Amino acid sequence: FTMRNPAGLLLIMKLAKAFNEQINILKSRGLIVDDEKQAVKFLARVNYYRFSGYAKLFYASKDSFKERVKFSDIISAYYFDCELRNLLNEIMADIEISLRTQIAYNLAINVSPICYSDSSIFENENEHKEMMETIAKERARKIKIQW
Repeated sequence: FTMRNPAGLLLIMKLAKAFNEQINILKSRGLIVDDEKQAVKFLARVNYYRFSGYAKLFYASKDSFKERVKFSDIISAYYFDCELRNLLNEIMADIEISLRTQIAYNLAINVSPICYSDSSIFENENEHKEMMETIAKERARKIKIQW
C-alpha cells in the first residue's frame, strides 16, 4: 500500500505479515526451518527486521539463501553477536573506569583535588557551568537517597 509522509512524498509500504507468513517467505527463499514453532517464538521475541539483518550473512543473492542454510544457523549468529556485544561492553566499562580514574588521579595530584571547580582550566565556560550543575544535582539526589 502507499501513503504520504509529512513532506508529501509518496511512500510504498509493505503490508504487515503474520509470523507464519514471515517464515513462509524465508522458506520460499531456500531457508531450512526445522522447527516452525520455535521459529515463530524467536521471531515473536526478536522480530523479523532484526532477524533479517543476520540472515543477510547467509544470502547467496538478494532473494535466496545459500544452500543448506538453516534457521538455527542464523539464530546462532544472532546469539554469537549478543555474547560478543556483552563481552565488549564489559571490557569497555573496565577501560572507561580505568581511564576516568587515571584522569581524576592525575588532575588531583598535578593540579588540585578540586580542580573540577576551577572554570579557568576549561576551554568552554558553558560546559563547565553545565558540569557543575550536574554535580550539584547528583549530590542533592544522593543526599535524598540517604535520608
